[in-house]
Amino acid sequence: MMVSHMLHKVDFSLEVWRWLYQPIYKRVVDFYLEFGDSLELAKLRMAILMVNDATITLLVKTKPDDLTQILAHCLFTIRTDDEKSYYAFAEQLKVDSGHDKDFVTECFAYGETLPRVSKVALMCKESKYKAYRKLYGFNVDQVLMSRDIKAKDDVLT
Repeated sequence: MMVSHMLHKVDFSLEVWRWLYQPIYKRVVDFYLEFGDSLELAKLRMAILMVNDATITLLVKTKPDDLTQILAHCLFTIRTDDEKSYYAFAEQLKVDSGHDKDFVTECFAYGETLPRVSKVALMCKESKYKAYRKLYGFNVDQVLMSRDIKAKDDVLT
């Protein structure tokens, strides 16, 4: 499904997206691993995407003349705090060109159109939150802080 000029909603029931499964899978998995999430979480998200579940949406931007060249992606999951209020959480947002502000704007606009969604949320690095607040009108609702407690080699398995 084409959402805008080069913004596409990935739908694996369509042959073109099944054909592009491997580069999409690699991009999504690499993002999770880069931010310290598990391979199991990445596989779970891809499995949910494969069955076209309404709780997860993947948007991609491609080159105008080459659908195989993915330039950006946004992975939304639909979440709820109280079973009455739903929000679209941008779990992944990656733009290969830092100068492309339209993709981010289009993704958030799309997230606002999802059924029952009353809020769009994202988590970002500390160095980025001021830009998101200024460029896209986000407010800081919660702050997640972390600290390392063990060296990676000391983690129990």
